[in-house]
Amino acid sequence: MNILCVLIISLYARTIQTTDSRGLSTVTSILAGWIILESILVIGFRLFPSIEDRFYRSPLGDVFVGSQRLDGYFGLFPDNATAFNKAGGFWLNANTASMFLGAAAWALVWAYVLWRRKIVAYGAAMAFFAVPFTGSKTGLVLLVATVFFVVALRWLLARYGGAGVAVLALTALPLYIFVTHLVELLPSTFRSDSSESLGSRGLIWSVARDLFHQYPAQGLGFGGWTNEFASRIGGLLAARLPPHNTFIAYWANTGLLGASLLFGLWIAIAVTCVRMVKRSRWSRWASAAVCASLGWIAIHGMGDAVDFYGDERSMLLFGLLLGVIVVGSSPREDVEDLGLASNATSGYARPDVPTNRVRSRPELGRVP
Repeated sequence: MNILCVLIISLYARTIQTTDSRGLSTVTSILAGWIILESILVIGFRLFPSIEDRFYRSPLGDVFVGSQRLDGYFGLFPDNATAFNKAGGFWLNANTASMFLGAAAWALVWAYVLWRRKIVAYGAAMAFFAVPFTGSKTGLVLLVATVFFVVALRWLLARYGGAGVAVLALTALPLYIFVTHLVELLPSTFRSDSSESLGSRGLIWSVARDLFHQYPAQGLGFGGWTNEFASRIGGLLAARLPPHNTFIAYWANTGLLGASLLFGLWIAIAVTCVRMVKRSRWSRWASAAVCASLGWIAIHGMGDAVDFYGDERSMLLFGLLLGVIVVGSSPREDVEDLGLASNATSGYARPDVPTNRVRSRPELGRVP
């Protein structure tokens, strides 16, 4: 059902872009308001943990978080937002909150480049600022990495055009090695916390490797991961430790076929992003920001307990991004036939084409 919802949202985003993108501008402005509120909560909860506890125990917590989630949070299954150095706002998991904030921040950068709405700019700035306050180490690393990526892609596109994408792909491995060594320069507490997180994930993935050797094609079936993991680690711990990797999760639930389909989906998204960048329908900053947003979701899913679209509350963002890259990768004449030819109404003008300036000249034969 969630996958169907993502598909419907992406089709809606594509349709509204090809008819009157001002509607999409309104959607992103509303989303920006939600992101600002989430950012304020994350920052406030991190600085004042007592407020966080009162919020989750109040009726507002039941409305915005969910009573069932909160029952587990205050019961047998507390999430990592209980830690003093974590905060999730509307999310009980700080890592999931950081994924949403980071991906949403870059999506709002794209929207601001197109429509220049102040609330969108405020939303992007607040989201970027709030990511470190979640306490998510993955979020902090991805924040730095995506900034490097966007600046590098923008510069390469300006210098080499579409070939800049290939240049960036060739430099991805050296950039990863550089970021890895950069982490060594961070404070010892960050490194120790990172080692602890990687240790727990290493345990999960080592069990997954053994299970894959036993059930390579059929997987474990829905609910099979908890049972198999519990038989090796322990029942209560198993319930709190899902695969923390979208490909492992899909293999466990649906077998090799499901994991292969997920891999194919991300390959298709990557190819579509490359086409979007080469089409240069928007400014280079906008195209790079969309790629960074989707890349954040993809990479974060490799190390946290989320689906390929995030969770139920972030699927709106993921579906929106899918619709954006489909339109952005379409041939220009196809999109113009669908209603994007008018720069004044669509908001999709190139940066060197004025959208709100009317130039007049004297009529022929009249002396000015």
